[in-house]
Amino acid sequence: MKKGCCSGCGRCVAACAEKILTLEVSGYRKHAAMLDTSRCTSCGACTAACPLDAISCGRLQIQ
Repeated sequence: MKKGCCSGCGRCVAACAEKILTLEVSGYRKHAAMLDTSRCTSCGACTAACPLDAISCGRLQIQ
C-alpha cells in the first residue's frame, strides 16, 4: 500500500477472492489492510480494482 494513497473506498476488499482484506480506521481516515499475508495468492484482483494505484504486485506493501 502506498502510504497516504488509499482512500478507503473498499474496492480492493470487495475484489479479494480470499477475503483477507479489510478496511481499518486510523484517526479520521479509512485504509485497506491485509489480515493474513500468508494467504495472499498475488492474483492481482485488488491491484486491478484500486482506482488510485495504491497497491503494488497484488500485495498490500508499505512504500
